Amino acid sequence: MPLSYVIGSPLAGLLLGLSWLALRGWRWLFILEGIPAVPLGLIALVYLTDWPRQATWLPSDEREWIIAKLEKEKKAKQDVRSYSIWQALRHRDVILLTFS
Repeated sequence: MPLSYVIGSPLAGLLLGLSWLALRGWRWLFILEGIPAVPLGLIALVYLTDWPRQATWLPSDEREWIIAKLEKEKKAKQDVRSYSIWQALRHRDVILLTFS
């Protein structure tokens, strides 16, 4: 993080002072910061899976550990009382947290 501040801050300052193609520097800063996000988002969309069972890039022991943990959490969640939305909104702790 400190290295990113040392490099990023002067670079951002330089970009803010520029004006290319009728675009002010702050617009160029947003454009240049957004360029890596688009391809990385597409890669994540293709590469990452919805469920651990589908994650072929995970080692099998890690995949099985994650699946077991998720099943354990699901069972623990079912053992606890479930609330409807209205019951949750009328719950004393929710009301106290809302108004504090």
